[in-house]
Amino acid sequence: MFNPFEPQAQSGNDSTFLPENAPYRPTMGAVRTSDDTEFNDALRARGIIPPKAPSRPASPENDITYSDLRHAALSVADVDTLAEAAEDASDSEDERVLLGYREKRLAEMRDLRAKARFGRVFPISRPDYTREVTEASKDGGAEGTGVVCFLYSDAVPECRLFKEHLDALAAQYSSTKFVSIIGNQCIPDYPDRNLPTLLIYRAGGIRRQIVGSKGGGTGLKGMDTTLKDLENLLLTSTALDAKPTLSDAHPFASRRDEPKRDVGRDSSDDEDGGKEVRRNGAIRRGEAADDSDSELDL
Repeated sequence: MFNPFEPQAQSGNDSTFLPENAPYRPTMGAVRTSDDTEFNDALRARGIIPPKAPSRPASPENDITYSDLRHAALSVADVDTLAEAAEDASDSEDERVLLGYREKRLAEMRDLRAKARFGRVFPISRPDYTREVTEASKDGGAEGTGVVCFLYSDAVPECRLFKEHLDALAAQYSSTKFVSIIGNQCIPDYPDRNLPTLLIYRAGGIRRQIVGSKGGGTGLKGMDTTLKDLENLLLTSTALDAKPTLSDAHPFASRRDEPKRDVGRDSSDDEDGGKEVRRNGAIRRGEAADDSDSELDL
């Protein structure tokens, strides 16, 4: 039987056999060197085929340990959950760790409470607009304060729905100022068909204008708009400051439920009448004005 590892005897000038002391090297058609077989292992041991390529090391980002997962979960748990877990801890060391997370959570809640200045929707009138909206958005340092101005009419069902959602969000995001004003009192002859309208300010300037209750790339769905839909819209519009996690939280925790931010979008209309104005233009009587204006025609 032919053995590739034993030198073959030559007879005369027959070129069928290898020269003396020349190792046998199979052709690529005969042996697939990438195969993980015993035969290939034997060839590699004798230097006949190249060594097997080293396996790629696991990426650090994907090397998730139980400790990472536990830390991520604890870093976003509320104080009540952490207290209950500490009571049920199997040993004193585990209890100490859980109580440590609870103290950090309480400290961050105290810090957040210190920054909270609002917590509800404030009704305003036309003469108050500059002070309560534009000037108020300049507070809070270089980043300013998020201000959401809600133009509404009680005769529009979507406005009543949005008002409920905004009341809930104002309570949750008390560092953002929410104000409301009747649409045609804010802008003379402003049509109800453009309501509800949301005007979002920060650092003294208007950041985004949302006209109507659906379409325009806003994620709003008219009377089917949920609290989460509106929350995501305001988060992506920089009106709301994201809820904090512990300062040393695992990256998985800080990315939880984080909404994808929209790429800048020009004004657009859809068949349902929803319209979004992202430029620095004004809104007058429900139409986008030219770019020479920087604010509402109040």
